[in-house]
Amino acid sequence: MQRIKNLTNSPYDIMNAKGQKVRLPARGEIEVNVHPLHLPLYRTLGYFTISEGDAAPQKAKAKKKPPQPVDPVVAELRKEYQELTGKKPFNGWKAEELQKRIDAALAA
Repeated sequence: MQRIKNLTNSPYDIMNAKGQKVRLPARGEIEVNVHPLHLPLYRTLGYFTISEGDAAPQKAKAKKKPPQPVDPVVAELRKEYQELTGKKPFNGWKAEELQKRIDAALAA
């Protein structure tokens, strides 16, 4: 059994060992027993990556970064901003920016 990955943006019909067509989706992957006469053709076309066996190579999962601690002053300013405006503040704002926007909301 082979695992075939389509590298093109077009679907492709693969001939299985029984002589039936199996649809390989665009940019998709399937596991199929490829017809022995067609396997060399699929390898030389360059449209696919073909791996032997049931297990295909798996990508390593990215490790999650631990959340950064939030400064208590910034957390309090975010809460105050949300109470004043009814909108959530942008998480990239520093304490100075939050204070400036809170002052502008109070002035309005």
